[in-house]
Amino acid sequence: MLNPFPELLFLSLFAPFFLRVGLGLTLFFTSFNQLVEHRAEAQNRFVSIWPKYGVHFLWIVGVSEVIIGLALVAGLWVQYFALISAFVSFIAIFSHKFHRATKRHMTFYVLVFVISLSLLVTGAGKFALDAPL
Repeated sequence: MLNPFPELLFLSLFAPFFLRVGLGLTLFFTSFNQLVEHRAEAQNRFVSIWPKYGVHFLWIVGVSEVIIGLALVAGLWVQYFALISAFVSFIAIFSHKFHRATKRHMTFYVLVFVISLSLLVTGAGKFALDAPL
């Protein structure tokens, strides 16, 4: 079948850029919101699931997602951070405790996993600090 808009195919180089920035902003804002605006509620959820390490686990997960989000938006070490993001989201897909702690649906983690795998394969795209070798 022919493409309905073949004149748009020159923009295909921007696809990794859009995925990278979209995933980065999503991870940054959801984690930042959880750490800053809803910290008490998030701490209660994490402590109720992991009584001994809940607060530490909240900060590790939250700060990691903020750093990954900022690095993806900047285009810095995208394939490394995409691999880490894919690994963490793969574990989160099958962990019911993690869903209850973060209050994110499994669909969120499936989309993060798929976009991370896409960025792992395609690279950073345009306007990134990474340079393809």
